[in-house]
Amino acid sequence: MKKKIFLVSIFLLITITVVVGILLSNKVRVVEYKNKDYSFSYDTTWELKEDNGEPVLSHKKSKALIKFKVKELTNNFIDMDLSDIVVDLTSLIEKQNPNYKMISSQEDPSDKYDSFEFLYEYDNEQALVYIYKKDTKLVTIYYTADSKYYDIVLDSVDSILGTLLINNNEE
Repeated sequence: MKKKIFLVSIFLLITITVVVGILLSNKVRVVEYKNKDYSFSYDTTWELKEDNGEPVLSHKKSKALIKFKVKELTNNFIDMDLSDIVVDLTSLIEKQNPNYKMISSQEDPSDKYDSFEFLYEYDNEQALVYIYKKDTKLVTIYYTADSKYYDIVLDSVDSILGTLLINNNEE
């Protein structure tokens, strides 16, 4: 009888250890990305990659992407309103992606920075383009996803963008 209780206890202990190990290995953590121009936080449902030195987040399940690009504005553009810069930028985006159709646009979606947001659609894909301006920096963020995952992943994207901090030029 004692041997049976001992074996059951060992079995339960091993089972609990394995279950706790699995739960801890699947735990979602928050990671911070930082470079000289900006920083943001993302959870581990995203995988960080790089494209030409700029971060790209790839959602592990949906394969949605968030691409970051920063441009240092030259003297001609430093004092321009973002709305004037956006006209040229959207024209360039639409030239490079002629099949995409603009669905909506919004000025100042961010409380922290001068900003614009544009939603594009093509076949079974949606693309959301965010443009932020701070001092002489122009940060463009592209979120693309299959239409079936777009809304599901959007809350996570909003959380990431809510943590975006664009550094001052002196930093």
